[in-house]
Amino acid sequence: MDDSELLDKDRTLKFGKARKTRKKKSLKSAAASQVAETVAIKAPDESNAKVSNIEPSADHQPGESRLYVISPRIALAWCTRLHERTPDEPLYRRLRVYSINPGLTASDSGIAICKVPFEPLTTGPSGSVMEVSNRGVGDDTWSLADLEHPHVVMQDGYTPSLSDPRFHQQMVYAVAMETYDKFRVALGRNVAWAFARCRGDGDERRNRLLLRPHGAEEPNAWYDRAAGEIVFGYFKARESTPVVKKGVGNVFTSVSHDVIVHETSHALLDGLRAHFMLPSHPDVIAFHEAFADLVAVFQHFTVEGVVQSAIGKCRGRLQDADVLVNIAEEFGRGLDKKNKALRTLIDLPEDFTNRAPGTDSSPSILCYDDAGTEAHSLGRVLARAVFNAFLVVYERRTRRYLKLATAGSGELPPGDLGSGLQDILVSEVRSIANQFLCICIRAIDYCPPVDVRFGDYLRALITADFDVVPDDNLGYREAIIKAFGQRGIFGEGTSAMTEDELVWHSPDITLPVLEKLSFSSMEFDGDPAKPVSVAEMRRQAGALGFLVSQSKYAREFGLVSPESSAFKSGGYALPIIESVRSARRVGVNKEVTFDTVAEVVQVRHVSLPGGRSFSFFGGATVIVGPRGNIRYIIRKRVDDTEHRMQEQLDFMQKAGSSLWNQAGTHMIPRQDLAKMMCTHNV
Repeated sequence: MDDSELLDKDRTLKFGKARKTRKKKSLKSAAASQVAETVAIKAPDESNAKVSNIEPSADHQPGESRLYVISPRIALAWCTRLHERTPDEPLYRRLRVYSINPGLTASDSGIAICKVPFEPLTTGPSGSVMEVSNRGVGDDTWSLADLEHPHVVMQDGYTPSLSDPRFHQQMVYAVAMETYDKFRVALGRNVAWAFARCRGDGDERRNRLLLRPHGAEEPNAWYDRAAGEIVFGYFKARESTPVVKKGVGNVFTSVSHDVIVHETSHALLDGLRAHFMLPSHPDVIAFHEAFADLVAVFQHFTVEGVVQSAIGKCRGRLQDADVLVNIAEEFGRGLDKKNKALRTLIDLPEDFTNRAPGTDSSPSILCYDDAGTEAHSLGRVLARAVFNAFLVVYERRTRRYLKLATAGSGELPPGDLGSGLQDILVSEVRSIANQFLCICIRAIDYCPPVDVRFGDYLRALITADFDVVPDDNLGYREAIIKAFGQRGIFGEGTSAMTEDELVWHSPDITLPVLEKLSFSSMEFDGDPAKPVSVAEMRRQAGALGFLVSQSKYAREFGLVSPESSAFKSGGYALPIIESVRSARRVGVNKEVTFDTVAEVVQVRHVSLPGGRSFSFFGGATVIVGPRGNIRYIIRKRVDDTEHRMQEQLDFMQKAGSSLWNQAGTHMIPRQDLAKMMCTHNV
């Protein structure tokens, strides 16, 4: 045995055998210092919160504080910067991970190589946008992974193991960074975090998501915005699984590919939209859950070996490929889910046991009106609608190969698939899954900034794909529309389920060109997707804020102008510019498009009988073309008094009452809402 950390058995964690390494006080202090500078932002409805960890800017914009305010998120976006690779550095860092979960065998490609965009790492590991904590429960700390150690690099990281905490740290970092990179590519820009954990000075100032692979002894994992972290729990298996014994072995959420992707998606979605965690309607939190599940499942298809094995076993019929369509199988089995996964994107007979007789003509399809209001249950409807569209496109694109392989019959003979046919099916399904993943992520840019409904997301999906691929010759949009309609999800504010109705339209009035937001006037850090400075981002936010707050234009953006009489008497706050981000997107045909995506919101304080009150949000997502022309305004009116406001009030007082607390006389979302919206519905 040499002195390599790879073979240092004293650093191996043996959960379940009371072999937890208690560090000395100095090491505990060091672990605590990792989060000493954590700064929590306020609850979602307290939108004027200031982030004290960001230096105030002296470059006051025209009309700022009088007509509008600029959110601290503008500065936070600059603090989320990826490492700039130098010519002598590799493109990727190769790290071994469990491809899906520890229960998948080696013959089914249970171990995969994750190609993470290269960046220098300190122990933890800690990189440019993420860092991994070695803090356990209470005062426990574990050895830190050193992914720069030569022996570790040579072996593609630490060996996959349930008992080595360094591998757990490696896996959460690798999978979370891979997920971040998927978002970056789909959106055409870096994604900023919603919290403020900024550390460092000057150009080295960074805002990082903290990953805690052993953060709780409970069967859950969750994203915590206030602390800027994802907590991964572990628990004694309640039932035996293929890799752990009931009551003896531990089930770790930090080694579940699905759980890591799911929770990272929550954090990324929260960074993209400031108010998607405000529970104003059953759809809002359910959308968070559905979106995170979709990202997790579509990332199954990135592992070629897993797809190759699954396609062979199911003979090309994806509905029967459990490993591809299920979510967190090992976690679900350990929870005593009767040997089943935590969730699945395929309809099952037990989904309809509570349905009243004769309530639906399609008993095999879980529909919106049958799902209730609980976030995970309702979210299944949206996730399955998108996944069903994916299956339709897959079957459509592979039909010709099946006909060729079966002399036109389309009926496969008994036995294994031919190697040529299997390779083609694998190639097709991986390509389609990647395209659906990009569409799902890119659609966030086309969602309203508040109170997102399933019908809003349908319109966002159609518009996002239309913008990049105007000619839908493969029928992606047609499949999505049909799948949503079959489950009772219809386009918000539309009269028909047709593409021309569902695509967001151009502004209703003629708006001036925003010269200050044209690409010729912007300053970039070598790439339109990279902001050059906080001052430049504030300049862009000021240009938008000055326009949208004017009385003749505010209504078009769903706002009430501070110059209007209604503003003075209606309890409105100043509009807030939450984000202004330029993007460079590449389509499936390699065409490049440029846009600026901005988010402006406004809050109205609504009084209720008995002296109580709550906050009601409106605003718009604004898509600005490269020449400063406003292409889309996707709005929710802040002065709505008939529909949305009443629906929010009903939800707060009835089905969603558990999601709200009362602070004095004002109703606010629960502070532990993020934990309630966790992987396992407890």
